[in-house]
Amino acid sequence: MTHYVFVGWQDGTTTPSRTITVTSDVNLTALYNKVMRGVVINTSPIALQVTVGGVPVQSGQPFQIDDGATITISVPQEAIFIT
Repeated sequence: MTHYVFVGWQDGTTTPSRTITVTSDVNLTALYNKVMRGVVINTSPIALQVTVGGVPVQSGQPFQIDDGATITISVPQEAIFIT
């Protein structure tokens, strides 16, 4: 599912509803922007690389995802810390 929000008409009108009188051919275009959501995945005690949908993402680094999207997050089952 992808979520879009109305932003206006091509002629600059920003109200979603409008009334027009048609006296000749008319072409109207409604404009929409895709809604994106910011996601941050943190690991503790240190930042580890995780995968989101098979794509590597560093812990603590924000990324954008489509609003309403379902994602699969994988983290390492074990980690060795050398101090």
